[in-house]
Amino acid sequence: MFLSIFLDAYEARNLYGEWHTVRETVNGDQRGRESETLQMNPGGFKIEIKMSTKRGDISIKNLTLVASGIWKVHDKCLAIVVEQVRITGVDEVHGVDANSLSRLSDGFRSKYLSDPIRIFSIVSATDSTMTLLGEDGYLKNYRR
Repeated sequence: MFLSIFLDAYEARNLYGEWHTVRETVNGDQRGRESETLQMNPGGFKIEIKMSTKRGDISIKNLTLVASGIWKVHDKCLAIVVEQVRITGVDEVHGVDANSLSRLSDGFRSKYLSDPIRIFSIVSATDSTMTLLGEDGYLKNYRR
């Protein structure tokens, strides 16, 4: 029991700091990019996600979502609970009306509010890299 507590604390301490990842997708003629900055500290986490998408003449650049909450590590699992989510802005919009952008923003935001508890398997974690496997089956490779 004592060893388990020591290992959990050691693993959590290794996750403190700022982490970055980028995910790019292509679906037919639609291209997407999400970049994440994840800050983890003993009191909680903050994640900033910038989403860009382009399809023909329609594009959105850096629709930014900021979420925060609490987290815990146990037996190579990282559990996060999202407590707050807000859309902080968008850099550029072409070919998208205000109502469509608002619906997209609301959908992006509700994705985190409707399912606030997320569980990840910690595949690996070093001083400079961290790989997480999400419940959705996607690997996220973070770097400091």
